[in-house]
Amino acid sequence: MEYLLQERYPSFHLLLLKDNVDVWKRLNAPETIDFTIFCPTQEAFEKLGEQKCNQLQDVRNAEATMKMGAYHVICEQAVTPD
Repeated sequence: MEYLLQERYPSFHLLLLKDNVDVWKRLNAPETIDFTIFCPTQEAFEKLGEQKCNQLQDVRNAEATMKMGAYHVICEQAVTPD
């Protein structure tokens, strides 16, 4: 799954998930059977602009960045397969 995120959603993975230990711990927990990840597109990150993307990478903003990444991950099936 991490490889897929790196390949298809590189900015999302790099800026919000890569070092987000809490998210990976929840996703890899034995009790997590279904999950949904809402991945912003590359275009969405481009629209943020360089300054905001740099702010996401700034270690002083790590707590806020981790919360934003966690906001995009739900450890249950959020949509039905219909």
